[in-house]
Amino acid sequence: MDHQGESPTGGEAAASPDKDKCKEKHTNDELVKQDSNQPSRRIARKTKRNATISAYSPAHISEPVYQWEVSSNDRVFYDKMNDLIIHQNVAAKALLVTDIKKMKENYQAVYVKFDSEMCEHITFAPNTTFFLYHSTNPNKIQISDILNNHNIYLSVCINKLSECRILATFWLPGRGLVAGESGTGASSSASAVTAASAASALSAGSTAPDASADFAVVTDHGVEIFHLSFDNLTITPLKKHVIKSEQCWYDESSSYIALLSSTHKTHAIFPYLLNNSNAIKLQKVELNIPKTDPINKNDIEIITLYDETYCIHKDYQNGRISFRCLSSSLCFDYVLDLFCNGMLETFSLDNIFGVFNYTNEKVYLFDIKYQKRKKSSFISSLSEHISSSHTVNIEYLTSPKHFRTELVLSHISFHPFNVLIDNQYGNVYKIRVDYDLFMLQICQHFANLNTSVDVLLRRPNCKKRITEMFFLSLENDIQIDDYLTIVNIINVNYRKLIEQSAKKRSTSSVRRANHKIIQPVDDIIKNLGNKTLITERDIVTDVFHSFMIKKYGLDKKETLFNFSLNFRQMEKAKRERRRGTGGRDDRGDRYMLKYRIRRSSPKGASSTPAALGASSTPPVTGTNSTPAALEASSTPPVTGTNSTPAATEQSANPAEEYKLTLSYSELHSLPMFLLYVLEYMKSLLMLNIIPNRILQTFLFDICIFYEQDNCLRQLLQFYVIADSIEVTKRLFHYWKLTQHPWAYHLCLDMSLRLGEYEMVLHLFLSANRYIKIIDFIRSHNLIDYPIAVIFQAIENDFDSPERYIIFNHVLRSLSRWIGDSDRDPEKHPLPNLQNCEKWVTLVEE
Repeated sequence: MDHQGESPTGGEAAASPDKDKCKEKHTNDELVKQDSNQPSRRIARKTKRNATISAYSPAHISEPVYQWEVSSNDRVFYDKMNDLIIHQNVAAKALLVTDIKKMKENYQAVYVKFDSEMCEHITFAPNTTFFLYHSTNPNKIQISDILNNHNIYLSVCINKLSECRILATFWLPGRGLVAGESGTGASSSASAVTAASAASALSAGSTAPDASADFAVVTDHGVEIFHLSFDNLTITPLKKHVIKSEQCWYDESSSYIALLSSTHKTHAIFPYLLNNSNAIKLQKVELNIPKTDPINKNDIEIITLYDETYCIHKDYQNGRISFRCLSSSLCFDYVLDLFCNGMLETFSLDNIFGVFNYTNEKVYLFDIKYQKRKKSSFISSLSEHISSSHTVNIEYLTSPKHFRTELVLSHISFHPFNVLIDNQYGNVYKIRVDYDLFMLQICQHFANLNTSVDVLLRRPNCKKRITEMFFLSLENDIQIDDYLTIVNIINVNYRKLIEQSAKKRSTSSVRRANHKIIQPVDDIIKNLGNKTLITERDIVTDVFHSFMIKKYGLDKKETLFNFSLNFRQMEKAKRERRRGTGGRDDRGDRYMLKYRIRRSSPKGASSTPAALGASSTPPVTGTNSTPAALEASSTPPVTGTNSTPAATEQSANPAEEYKLTLSYSELHSLPMFLLYVLEYMKSLLMLNIIPNRILQTFLFDICIFYEQDNCLRQLLQFYVIADSIEVTKRLFHYWKLTQHPWAYHLCLDMSLRLGEYEMVLHLFLSANRYIKIIDFIRSHNLIDYPIAVIFQAIENDFDSPERYIIFNHVLRSLSRWIGDSDRDPEKHPLPNLQNCEKWVTLVEE
């Protein structure tokens, strides 16, 4: 391409001399201010520390995503639907199409032959193969293909087109695509590297490309809808709606347009829905402005936020932006007050609505879903709702700030959604949001975490930021009221996303039982794309468990359940040894210390090896352990800090030992962290969300860790902790250590409800209850269970003559079973009697 312009060759824009002067002046002014404020350096340092958070807006202008040499033969367009930069060069008779989403090192734009006059607008179809364009002088509307090797152009026939003024030409979204579903307007199709492979590559990006598309043409005489068949290359008129218009506003991601009538002299905007090959007239939007004020092109915009399409009016004199929803009659009218008049430009990114004010050159960020909650009485809140039931005032999320990038924005045009085109220096920028800075500024502006969590939950891919904030709030001892607010915000969003996922999936793929929607968490995450969803798994793994590890210095590879039982075993063994040697019981001392667990350093451990004893009891393995946790279960057991050299044994690996101190307040009252976990589960249950198994097992482990046995018993009895195999195994190990009768019965009942009959047999054998064990095996048809295990357990447990009585009872039960099997082998199969000869002979003797 031959380019002639102000910028040098090579595709980079030239530096502005005005910018250099402004930058130099700005630097000199700063030096003068520093010299004149020598006594107040301490205050300046404090201001500078605060400036790292609040000096600039989190919305920032990126580096140029595209550059060209400015000339009279070049014009650049932005295709919002497909996120494409379209560069037309009349002299080269070509288009250069750049996909912003694929701006990488080896990316090459698509070169398209295009012999036409300078166009007013160019936009690609949803399949990114055909493009629609129009030009003036003379008026012409045509459609071409990116593989147009024969210069064939399809003309759109409009009656008396030469006498009309073309207001807009654009493609309509697919019939299966609703407003806002396209997200940022980025198509799933991919652009190609060369023109020869462009069509195949673009079509390969879509799993089921459409064979046709609809488009609309708006002139000052009316609105016409056409249908294009990609296979037959035919254009069919569908609908014509006659209306005299002066201006047209539209949003490519939706099917809504707004027209300013030239026949009605009132200040009213007439919106239409272009749907099902028809133009449906909607209720007009009346503007509350003086009669003498004209309505300009920049005063009105059509924008889609949260899948709803709005018509917005920018009131420059009062510094106010008004929203009227076109896609739903249930939505409120929103009013955004800037408290600063002047020319305005708007942009949107991830459903954040941004406003740039040319007067103060500051950026305002809004979220129309966020409404500041005021603490007031029910009567006052009800009266306020009645008085303003149709209008909601939206407060900006952060204090207005400047863009970090120093650009002269007076000659830069804003394009939906978030694209800036500098036609003077040949640069295309994008507006992006730094969510880390955004999070900090929200917390600074509202002085709480609730608003930040509420806003970030509606942004994509913000799970890690929210869990980090949640974790830090626990470290800083968050108040229970603030904690409950954050938890409810997270779980309400959780329920909404579950319902949205259920609507997207087919009825056959969603199991429904007793009016409950049952979906796997992985399927929910898959259906929601990049939306932020925080589940119980995220809270437990990234917040609760990480908090316990950091607070008490635990081993990441070891589960809380393993550690707790190991510690109890060790304490039990210490007490028994002290009683045997006449030592003092240390229960009073250990309850008066704070429960903190820290690793001992290898140096300190090796210097006092006698003080780091360990019990010889093997560790207990949790049932929900990962391979790493199972590996960690083989680590040496722990010991207390009150151990004496005479009462302990030297550990084989002192560096892996723990130092323990126990808190009287945490062990004699409900620990605060346990209350946090219970409130989180309560919030889920109040929203009819069945807590995931990982949360229930974690709650079990926390009760064991803090020795809250009575609390655990109530949670199990009232089914707050639901039945699961993991819980039964934990209950079994807990009962083996404590010998609490209630733990035995709860484990037995839960195993029977779950059909875990092998666990029931394990309980019977561990409790020395052999009398009815054969009858239980027969009644539940456990014919593969080895009877030799029962005989071996009886032999190991009894050293008195009573074991022969038990042997005889078991043998009589087996004799009845064998006799029934001889009479009816199909109904009564034989038991597994392998390796039982030893005990049969012993009883006979």
